[in-house]
Amino acid sequence: MIPAGAETRGTQFNRSGLDQEIFKITCADQYTLTWLRESVSSIEPIGDCSFQVVELAELYSLNKVKVWVPGVPSDPKLILSKLTKQNRGLITSEWRILHRQEKPNGQLLVLGVDDASLTVLRNMSGEAHLELSRVTFKLSRRRQEGTEGQSRE
Repeated sequence: MIPAGAETRGTQFNRSGLDQEIFKITCADQYTLTWLRESVSSIEPIGDCSFQVVELAELYSLNKVKVWVPGVPSDPKLILSKLTKQNRGLITSEWRILHRQEKPNGQLLVLGVDDASLTVLRNMSGEAHLELSRVTFKLSRRRQEGTEGQSRE
């Protein structure tokens, strides 16, 4: 990460690896985290993959929901954009794609959604309009179990 002979301080990582289609990197210190944030912002998306630094606490504070999207599998980001446009009050900009499983007749998406979106989905009985039909979300029970706001680490 640092050219040989450079007198600049090096970055330090504790661990890294792929977990549920999210590449997680644990930084040893604030210097490394700052370097990572700056570096990631300059990386161009590769195919369907883009890069973003998200605090672990923020990632774990999301509610997991599942949705089956029938038809020819398409880019999940495009699906999220369509959900926002077609469903009043449903804002998907903070949603995270945690897992994607493609099948010939559709795809299963496991998404991390914020509390406000979970409330909107509950008010919609888990059903949202997408293109020329509706999809049904399997919603997290986190709020019903009274664990909202508690750490799940």
